[in-house]
Amino acid sequence: MDVKFYNTIKIYSDAPQLSFAAGLIQSELNARINGIAEQVESYEDADIVFETVDFDSRDFFNIENVNETLIFKSSGIRGAIYCIGMFLRRIIKKDEGIMLIENICGEYYPSKEIRGHQVGYRPTPNTYDAWTYVDYERYYLDMMYFGVNTAEHIPADVHSPAGNVLMKYDPNEFLVKTSQFMDEIDLNVSLWYPNYDSDTDENVLQSRKTIFEKITRIDYLFIPGGDPGNLPVDELLNRCKIISEVLKKTHSEAQLWVSAQAPHEYDNWGTDFVKLINEEDFGIDGIIYGPNHAMPLDELREKISKKYPFRFYPDITHNVRCEYPVHYDRCDWNFALNTALSRECVNPRPLEYYKLYKETEKYFIGSVSYSEGVTDDVNKFLWSALDFDSQISPEDAISDYC
Repeated sequence: MDVKFYNTIKIYSDAPQLSFAAGLIQSELNARINGIAEQVESYEDADIVFETVDFDSRDFFNIENVNETLIFKSSGIRGAIYCIGMFLRRIIKKDEGIMLIENICGEYYPSKEIRGHQVGYRPTPNTYDAWTYVDYERYYLDMMYFGVNTAEHIPADVHSPAGNVLMKYDPNEFLVKTSQFMDEIDLNVSLWYPNYDSDTDENVLQSRKTIFEKITRIDYLFIPGGDPGNLPVDELLNRCKIISEVLKKTHSEAQLWVSAQAPHEYDNWGTDFVKLINEEDFGIDGIIYGPNHAMPLDELREKISKKYPFRFYPDITHNVRCEYPVHYDRCDWNFALNTALSRECVNPRPLEYYKLYKETEKYFIGSVSYSEGVTDDVNKFLWSALDFDSQISPEDAISDYC
């Protein structure tokens, strides 16, 4: 089935757990052409069938054509949403119907294990603070249509700004509610939760315990080594150990990852980090590489035990005064644009971030990007497409996004 025109699309799901997926693609298609899609009671009447299969991974999915019927196969709701995304990315409106413009049949396996973005509900972003629950739910699905399996949020505590006039909800109540929806669509929940030198072990454990107990699902906890946080390495890693113990009590399968982002006031922070994390067990499952890194990526990977996988924390949202400024390999961005647009404008940089991805992909099992809003969406969805299929061209990824 290379090309097919639909003036009606009938949808069937073979299991209750996939009824959400059937309703989702129905609403997506009817939003494009009202009334084109409906759900039916039998397999034989359907143009699209959602079918459950016992795959080894929730990230795998398969699309088959059987007698002009598309069979979307997955082990659960996550893979079913990926099938929907693949279909939506390959259709166009034509006349009074929908045209599938190329063959989407095949088996799909993601290139990277972790694929996500930071979408923190807090006062500092240029977009997310003004959003409603409906906006976030829409955005989670949009990201999953490009193969994302993780969204990262930021709990509020005594060190966080209280909020702003745009924010409609208490940040931690928001976190509880959105994590419930993320669980329903099988989107991994990651928390970025820094330490501060003014905290004590006692108040850190109490604040984390309170948050962890309220949240339905936590898959990853990201503790930055710095930016913010100004702890010496031994204090940071010991803090990670006691936080890990608290985390496992409420979310036994959750992983704790720490970033090698060095506080500026410690000259030997990177060397000490490598030494201690190789010698002792601090309840840490992996290492994150991001801005203010302790040492160059290849050097850090060479020095740290291979038992620790690496996750990338790419800053895809900033243009200057950041890890990867515009033209990061030559630093020649036009001065007028630099000063007028500055750090956080709308910034599509697909070829440059494609280059960065290819330069770094061999080091990481995946990434969760740093983002401050929809200004970086072109970069965000390019990165998602690459994490799911590292062989996709930037032209095809951006065509899908458009």
